[in-house]
Amino acid sequence: MNPTGTGYLSEYPAGTADPGQPLVAFYAGANQGSGLTASSVGPTGQQTITNHSQGTVDVAVTVRGFFLAPIAPVGPTGVTVTVSGSSATVSWTPPAIDGGAPITGYTVTASPDNATVAVSGTTTQAAFNGLANAAADSFFVTASNAAGTSESAGWSPANVISGTVLSPAGQPVSGATVDIYTADVPGAVTAPGLPVPESTDWTSAAIGTATTDASGIWTYTVPPYSALPADAQAAADDNGGYLNMDASVIATATAADGTAYNVGADAFRSAFVGSSTQPSGPVAVDSPAGAIPSMTVTPDQADLSAEDTTAAEQSAPTNSLNPNLMDASGNFIGDQANANASAPTDAYGYQNIAGSVANDGYNPYIAADGTDLSQAPVSGTKPCPPPCDPTICGDVFRRVSHAWYKAYSYTTIGEYHIYWDGTGDFSYTQGATSEVGVDVSANAQFFKFDFYIKYHENQGSESGVSGVPAADARHVAISLKYYEVKARWAWVTPSGTVEKVCKTRWFIQEGGLYNPGNGWAYIRWDGKSILYQDGQNGFNKDPNSYRYMNKYGSYGFLCTDRGRGQTYGIAATIGGVGIQAETDHSSDTQQCDYWGGGKRTDPITHKKNSHWHYAWGSNEPAGNSPKIFYNW
Repeated sequence: MNPTGTGYLSEYPAGTADPGQPLVAFYAGANQGSGLTASSVGPTGQQTITNHSQGTVDVAVTVRGFFLAPIAPVGPTGVTVTVSGSSATVSWTPPAIDGGAPITGYTVTASPDNATVAVSGTTTQAAFNGLANAAADSFFVTASNAAGTSESAGWSPANVISGTVLSPAGQPVSGATVDIYTADVPGAVTAPGLPVPESTDWTSAAIGTATTDASGIWTYTVPPYSALPADAQAAADDNGGYLNMDASVIATATAADGTAYNVGADAFRSAFVGSSTQPSGPVAVDSPAGAIPSMTVTPDQADLSAEDTTAAEQSAPTNSLNPNLMDASGNFIGDQANANASAPTDAYGYQNIAGSVANDGYNPYIAADGTDLSQAPVSGTKPCPPPCDPTICGDVFRRVSHAWYKAYSYTTIGEYHIYWDGTGDFSYTQGATSEVGVDVSANAQFFKFDFYIKYHENQGSESGVSGVPAADARHVAISLKYYEVKARWAWVTPSGTVEKVCKTRWFIQEGGLYNPGNGWAYIRWDGKSILYQDGQNGFNKDPNSYRYMNKYGSYGFLCTDRGRGQTYGIAATIGGVGIQAETDHSSDTQQCDYWGGGKRTDPITHKKNSHWHYAWGSNEPAGNSPKIFYNW
C-alpha cells in the first residue's frame, strides 16, 4: 500500500453515502500489500474507495467472480382477496425470482375504483378501505426492486376478465379502448365432419368495451347469456355454454421523427355464460395458469403468408416435435416426451410456421415500412378516424374475419399411468372441457402464444380410453380442426364494404372436433409409451415422489375429479407452431386407476407379500387430485 499518512480506506457502492467505516486501517510508511479485507459488490456493480488520510495510498483491486446487473423481478403469484363491505384485503406470494436485487416494495391497484396501496418489500398483504365498488373490483399486484417493476399478478371476481396493455418498452398504456368480440369460427364455417376449405368473411359479434387506467389495466364484466347479442348466444350454444372472446386494443405509437403508427394487441379469454337450455346460471370466467394476460402492442407488418407453403410447414423443426405425428402408413413417429416440453421460440417468444425457429432475426416491433418502434411511446388514442362522418354514411367499426382450414391435428389432452396389477382409463365424455392455445401473428408467418380458448366436448358416444392393462402409460389425444383466421378491424359501410382497415392480425385456433365419421377414432391413446415416468425409475427420478406419495391397498382405486390437468406445451403442431393445451378434471374428465389383489415384495419397505400400491402426484399428493398421478 505504501501509505504516506496514517488513516484508513472505506469502500461502499457508488452513489451512496460514505459509511466512514474502515475497510482497512494503516500507519504512515507501513507496507500492507496483502491480507486486506474483501468486500462484496453493490447492486450497481460500481464501488467507491475513499482515502481517509492526509497522504497518498497505492491501491490494487482484484475482482473475483462476475457481476450481473439486476433486472426487474418476476411478478408475484397466488393473489387472493377477501372483501367485506367497502373494504378488501389482498394477499400474495413474493416473486420466485427477485431479479438480483432485493424487493423494495409492492404496489396494489383496485380497478375500476382506481385506488392504489403501496407497501414495503417485506410485506405480502395490503388493505383497502372506502372502496365504492369493492365487490366488483379486480386487484393487481406488482413488485419493484432497484432495477424496475414486475408485470402484474391479479385477481378478479368470477365474472370479470382483465388484462394489462403495455408499450413495446414495457410502459403502461392508459386511456386505450379495449373492444370485446366473439372469437370462435362460426359453426356455418366449420362443418361438423370434414371442414370446408375456406370461409367467406363474417363479422364477429361485439360484446362490449373497456378502458385502460393509469397502470394500463382494463377490466370487463362478462354479461350473462340473456344479455348477449344473438351471434354471441349462438357461439355459446355451440360450445356447451362457454363463450370464447377476443379482447382487442388499437393505440398510437409515435416514432422518433414524429410519425404516428397504428399498434395493437389481443387477448383471448373464455367464460361460462350459459346457453339456451341453461340461460340463468352465474357467469364464471375461465382462468388457466397465468390468468392475467399482458397485451404488448405491436405494429402491423408486411403480409408474409405466401412463404407459408405446405412443404415449408412439413419441414419446420417444431412440426417434427409433434407427439402425435404419424407416417404415411399410420405409424407413430412423434416423441411422446415432447408433449410436456415448451415449444422452441425466438428471443421474442415467436415461432415460425414455415421455417426455422431461433435465429430468424424477426423483430415484432418493426413496422411494415421498416421503422423500429421498440422504444416508441404509446398513447391510448385510437388512431383510426372513420373515412366519413358516421352520422351521414352510417359507417361502423367492426372486426371482420376470414378463415382458412389448416389441418386436423390430434391434440394431447391428458394421460394415464398404470403399473403392476391394475387397470385404468382416461375418460373424456360429453361435458369434458379443455383449454387450447391461440397463437397470434402480425404478418401471417411468425406466431406467438396468446392465451386460451375453451373447447367443450359435445359428443356422448365415446368414453375416451378404458380398460387399459397393467404396465402401460400413454398420452390421450382428440382430433381437432385448426384454422388460420385473418381478422381485420375496420370501418365498414352498412352494406358490408370495408372502407378503412385499422389493424390486421392472423390467429391459429382450434375450430371444434374433427370427426368425419366412418369409424373415425376422434379420441385415442397415442402409440409411444411414457411408462418410464412410473415404477422404480420414475419414482427415483421424481424429486416429489416421497413428498406427494399415497399408498392404496388391494382392490383400491384412485381418480382425479377436480382441478387443472397437465399443461402440454406441444399438445399439437400446425406447421412450425406448437399448440398449448390443458384440460379440466371433472366427473367428465378423469384419470383413474383400479388396483388388483396381487402381492409382491414391497418396493418401499421391502417386506414380502405386500398388497400395497403406491401413487404420487405431479404437483401435490395423489389423493388431492393432482394434475397427473404416477404408479409403482
